[in-house]
Amino acid sequence: MVKSQTERLQIMMVDDEPAITESLSYSLKTAGFEPIAVGDLSTASKTLANTQDIALVILDLSLPDGHGFDWLKELRQRSSIPVIILSSHDDEIEHIVGLEIGADDFIDKPFSPREVVARVRAVLRRSQTKNNEQASEDLLGSSSVKTQSEVEQEADLASHSINQQANQATSDQKIGLVIDYLQYNVFFNGKSLALSQLEFALFEALYFEQRVHTRAQLLKKAWGNGVLVSERTVDVHMTSLRKKWAEFDACELIETVRGVGYKLASNLPPITVKGQPIK
Repeated sequence: MVKSQTERLQIMMVDDEPAITESLSYSLKTAGFEPIAVGDLSTASKTLANTQDIALVILDLSLPDGHGFDWLKELRQRSSIPVIILSSHDDEIEHIVGLEIGADDFIDKPFSPREVVARVRAVLRRSQTKNNEQASEDLLGSSSVKTQSEVEQEADLASHSINQQANQATSDQKIGLVIDYLQYNVFFNGKSLALSQLEFALFEALYFEQRVHTRAQLLKKAWGNGVLVSERTVDVHMTSLRKKWAEFDACELIETVRGVGYKLASNLPPITVKGQPIK
């Protein structure tokens, strides 16, 4: 539901540095959001529990009562609320860990408040798109009361589908990599690579245009226009993508072209596409 001007989206900032929260609060208010500033993880948990309309969390990692990663892990067990991490360390491993445990984006200090606002908007757009797609699937999946004939027909179709899936499973072993638009994920020999939305978008871009892509081109394809994201963010997601692939196969998935960007490796197993992308 679209919020009116009097119902601004609430953004919770978890940071114990007043200078940072004051600066971000001003920028968020100017951009039309309602900022909420808390200084520790305990207060953050209580605020989330007592406030139903928080749309996104901006989370610092070093806080008086714990580490932001531990809090995020616990949060992901019960909530999919978008989280953007703020860090004072430009550490690639730290970025990868944050993305792996459920962060939606990562921003290094010092930062531009305008950049943070742009990242907030981008993450909220992606989250809203995902929620809309899920709502559509739920609506299409809901059914009215069925007649006996319809129930029998569905049972026959289900039996046929099981047989097809059994045959397809054997076929997938020979196919290798599968880009599956029914689940928006990538599979290898029937097993999911468990890619994030951005990792999937990057792999998709490399596959459908099998040439060298610059980091700027990949940023545009995966994040969209008008989003201020560092090109280093592409490197972080590529490292995570390679790490997930390495658990399945020893060959290279993505090749780095020095001084230019990335391309899909030439010696990959066959790649098959299932379904159609959402337009």
